[in-house]
Amino acid sequence: MTRFAIGLLQQQDTKQEQQPVTVLNPYLKHGWETLCAISYSLGLMPPQSLPELAQWLHSPVEQWPEIGQIIHAINLSGPLLENGYPAALAYTLGEPFANTYNPRLEMEDKVFREIFTECERQYNKPLYTQVREFLNRNPILVDWRETMGQRAEWGSTVQALFRQCYEAIPPSCVRTLDGQQVIFCCPHCGWALSWQRNEAFCHQDGPCASLYGDFAEHAEPIPFEEGVMARTTEGIQRYVVAPEVTLIRLYDSLTSSKWGLRCELYPELDAYDLLITLPSGQRWAVDVKDWRRPESLAIAMGTFPYMPEWDRAFYVFPDYHTREGGYLNAFNNHWARQKDVRLFQIKTETKTM
Repeated sequence: MTRFAIGLLQQQDTKQEQQPVTVLNPYLKHGWETLCAISYSLGLMPPQSLPELAQWLHSPVEQWPEIGQIIHAINLSGPLLENGYPAALAYTLGEPFANTYNPRLEMEDKVFREIFTECERQYNKPLYTQVREFLNRNPILVDWRETMGQRAEWGSTVQALFRQCYEAIPPSCVRTLDGQQVIFCCPHCGWALSWQRNEAFCHQDGPCASLYGDFAEHAEPIPFEEGVMARTTEGIQRYVVAPEVTLIRLYDSLTSSKWGLRCELYPELDAYDLLITLPSGQRWAVDVKDWRRPESLAIAMGTFPYMPEWDRAFYVFPDYHTREGGYLNAFNNHWARQKDVRLFQIKTETKTM
């Protein structure tokens, strides 16, 4: 439904610009394809032509043949179009995304925000920590069924949202190496790379390509098994997993036998990332920031959370940003400084084959 809504709002903008509207934009196309897939899986016939699709969109969604029962169960009602214009339901579903930088990625990331909201409703911080850490450590699932079977304690609501954080490995990721089907994982964030001819691509707008250049020289292959393997959706990888690669490596380093520090990931709902307790009893709070644009980051940041209580606090930046000329200066120029919060950059080591 949301893809239809986004497409209709964007199509309306196209109308206003006097451009042709007989060709569906990508979100309307994807919405139609998804509707077809759901209909066929239920043994139903979806709309077969553009006029028929328009007729469906002008009808209340809860009255769509058979599928309406599913839609009604999630409390959606009303048409998406009225007299050829987006209806109230289209604005309700599509407006939060239609004018964002990438609506598809924002929609996928919304699932993680819903997990946070559910954990907040339950006031279940341990559950939130478990789900978030699991996603960060598992951009690839070797066996989706086994993973879900081991997460029954998360509860049905969080489990259902968690499923939406993953997708089947796309065919564009699968390659043949020495007669065996494999996928290649990004050496920075661990995601399954997509291929166009002999060039590999990671998630959109991440630092991975700039760190490694030609993925074909550095990406690690793992055996592919169709039907059981999955990867995080691109929105989850872009906004949840990849920005915390540095955080997870820092946590693992500090809790290793070399340092042996007591650390807690995500010590509170909607707080900072890491609470470190030193042997002296001092508590250091760390929030890792992995944004490409320092000005946008500085403007978006509020006050460093004071709970759980800490003695010293740090914003930490991976050095693949800070070694770019002027990053910290640009951040400082727009940051509302806190005298008790320090900035720190951490060395990011790249893997080599």
